[in-house]
Amino acid sequence: METLMKRATIDQIPSGNWRVRIRQTDGSRISLGGTFKTKEDAQQALELAEARRLIEAARSVTDGDGPLFAPYATHCIDEAELRPRTKANYHSLLRTALADFRDRPIQTITPSDMRMWWSDQGDHPTNRRNALWLFRKVVAMAIEDGFIERDPSLSKSLRGGAAHKPRPGFTEDQFLTVIEHVEPIYRVPLLVAYSAHTRLGELLGLNEEDYNRGLLHG
Repeated sequence: METLMKRATIDQIPSGNWRVRIRQTDGSRISLGGTFKTKEDAQQALELAEARRLIEAARSVTDGDGPLFAPYATHCIDEAELRPRTKANYHSLLRTALADFRDRPIQTITPSDMRMWWSDQGDHPTNRRNALWLFRKVVAMAIEDGFIERDPSLSKSLRGGAAHKPRPGFTEDQFLTVIEHVEPIYRVPLLVAYSAHTRLGELLGLNEEDYNRGLLHG
């Protein structure tokens, strides 16, 4: 759902006052309140209306125990400035990796629940990591809205994921062997990158002033 800010236009009418008009889903437009003496007054009225709408939207996804995770998370995702594909990915995580919490009031989710969930998702480390990131974003919004006081996922056991494989070594002899098989035009850049441990962007950013008598200065 688009925010009011995106669906609104502020324009000046013949009397010199300003008005705010909101585009509806059917394409029609309605005025927000009356008219305003200045454009700044109209902008403030629009921002206030948007704040009230967000509060009502948050209340609409709660039950007696507070906001349910899935509808509240859906609300957070839909209100965020995200690309359509990103939103689709987040909604997919809600349906799959975070399905255990869908119908749970957020404040009833405990650190113990999160540790159990983390363990159960161990076969899918990438999805688990992405889902945890989304969970924490939703919980941060719930904290900001005053529904809960603490993130239940802030546990030392919810870190990392699959063990990282050690990076393969690359000895100087191996590097020199590679250099012998590349075109001469690439040898100097590769030697600089290897010797100075530069990244590609740093390598491409070098110029003549970075060298002094053949030595590269940081």
